[in-house]
Amino acid sequence: MTSHVTFATGRYDLQSGIPGAATRRVSVVRRRTRPWPTPSLWLRSCTSRTGTFTGKLLPYYLVNLGQVALMFAIGRLVFGMSLGRAPLALVLVTLATAAAATGLGLLVAALGKTRQQITGIATLLVLVLAALGGTMVPVFVMPAFMQALARLSPHYWALQGYQDIIVRGLGVAAVLPEVGVLLGFALAFYTVALIRFRGRWTMDDGR
Repeated sequence: MTSHVTFATGRYDLQSGIPGAATRRVSVVRRRTRPWPTPSLWLRSCTSRTGTFTGKLLPYYLVNLGQVALMFAIGRLVFGMSLGRAPLALVLVTLATAAAATGLGLLVAALGKTRQQITGIATLLVLVLAALGGTMVPVFVMPAFMQALARLSPHYWALQGYQDIIVRGLGVAAVLPEVGVLLGFALAFYTVALIRFRGRWTMDDGR
């Protein structure tokens, strides 16, 4: 029996703090199942698994982007919400935010061993990171030490990026720092999750 990662409709939400509450969902449920219908050498190669593992993330990343696009379309067409004067900046922040959300959802799956654990960890992270990042209470009204801690949340950087574009009317150059930090979060989340999953693959292959 070989363990692998199955992707399903999710429980992890990354709220970026955009008016109307943007929500990206990705969940990863690890379960025991029959071997993949692939050659055994390919199956036992961590490198091959890593490539397949990465490929399975792509549809959920695209779903994240689609949800954001739909939210902005409704905000613009129904409520007349301004989307700023720099569409490229909006695209860059959205791409980076979706990457961070997908990576964090993957990390949650790597930390949990059962569906219940994953749900519990995801719920805790949603509440803590959203509150810390300013999606529940504006960061500027927080005490100084809380404002410093807020920078540890990807929510904070996504919120700052969207506010720079939509509220402050800034462009690409102004949001590049936020985009860079969000991509850094995404890379860190993915790397840690992949290390944990590769450790599990090694243990499974040794059985």
